[in-house]
Amino acid sequence: MGELCEEDATDQYADNWASCRGARVLVVDDDADMRALLAARLDAVGCVAYAAASGSAALSVLTSKDFAKGVDLLLIDLRMPGTSGIEILTLLRAARQLPPAILMTAFAEPHVRTEALALGIHILEKPFTFDTLRRVAAALILSKRVEALRESRVIR
Repeated sequence: MGELCEEDATDQYADNWASCRGARVLVVDDDADMRALLAARLDAVGCVAYAAASGSAALSVLTSKDFAKGVDLLLIDLRMPGTSGIEILTLLRAARQLPPAILMTAFAEPHVRTEALALGIHILEKPFTFDTLRRVAAALILSKRVEALRESRVIR
């Protein structure tokens, strides 16, 4: 089932997610087990997890009326049938709709790293622990929230 290391317990790390409670996270992975596991664990620590099985499904979710406010974090697999994770991220960047994102892959080849770096995307190499995901995700979510707060103060 998926490629998430099971050495950590969700309950043990739930308090570490306190500042991210309510964050909207879109999990995109063609592996149904991995997608369900990540969504369930994110929900368990207070995030609001949404799931998509492909890049095209992710684009549909992100452009739906329900997502007018966007997502706080996009967690996306690199290798999927059809459109790859990096292609989706590139499309979102071109449309100026790229949320903070983490690219999950077991294939972090140099060209993938270069593309991700150019897009400002973090890479998590599979298998990874939920705590590793937590640390990166929390930093990205909090950074987005701080930026939104700054923007709201400038607009006033």
